[in-house]
Amino acid sequence: MANILKKAVAVPAGIDETLFSEAAESKLYAELISAENDFRAAVSTGDFDSSIVPALSVLARLREPVDSFFDDVMVMAEDERVRGNRLALLARLRALFLNLADVSRL
Repeated sequence: MANILKKAVAVPAGIDETLFSEAAESKLYAELISAENDFRAAVSTGDFDSSIVPALSVLARLREPVDSFFDDVMVMAEDERVRGNRLALLARLRALFLNLADVSRL
């Protein structure tokens, strides 16, 4: 994700579900929304040490939808709007992970 986003000239702020053309996009987006909510609940205890395992468990749930997305979706689509939408989805996903740690550095 980080490498693709680094190469992007511009990433739109919002995600437009109407631009999804692949099932893997819709699935990842739905799972991301759910994970964002569950992640907030996991870390809302205020105690960082006790929230790490639940937060990591939430992020781990995203493995399959992320794998499917990269297997089934061409992020850098020719259509500029579709490409931007896919980049926005990845940026939002990356932002969720960065709430806990920059896992690309692990």
